Amino acid sequence: SSQVEQQQKKYYSTGWLILNLWSLIIIAVTLALGQLIPGDFIFYALGIGVAFSSASQFFEESLIAHGHLRWGALWIALFETIKISLLIYVAYYYRNIDLALKFYLALIFAKYVLSLYFTKHFNFISFKQIDLLMAAPVLKQVIPLSFSAALAIIIGYADHLILSRHLSLNQYALYAMGCLIIPPLFML
Repeated sequence: SSQVEQQQKKYYSTGWLILNLWSLIIIAVTLALGQLIPGDFIFYALGIGVAFSSASQFFEESLIAHGHLRWGALWIALFETIKISLLIYVAYYYRNIDLALKFYLALIFAKYVLSLYFTKHFNFISFKQIDLLMAAPVLKQVIPLSFSAALAIIIGYADHLILSRHLSLNQYALYAMGCLIIPPLFML
């Protein structure tokens, strides 16, 4: 059992390293492509938010994988509730989309730092047990999933990126709300 746990910890630790390296790549690509879209903070916020958001999910997934379903669900629900409540407050009180996006990035980064701390604190990973030989089988599973997720994000938000540059803030807000309302109507 101890050998299985050590092997599992090596996979977790290696997966954690790969996830963080992938997040750094996303940030680098976002910064590089952002040079092509001058003055569009929404693009930066989306790319960097995706990078830190995906990396910060490692802790909640580790909780669930280790059998702590309630704690994992509580962590997810608690953070999402705090994030949404504070974002609504900032957006309503200050009425500034750039400030709301900066606040969003700060919240996502705070979740990343807390997740990193708790992942290490609960001994889900060990920096000494990162095994680069295990990276190949992990990457074999992760790369197709990562590319499909990145493609889904690009396809899912391309209209938002384009329209945010060409519509007024009020028109864009109406469009974004419509995007939230239409999919549930199709399910009915």
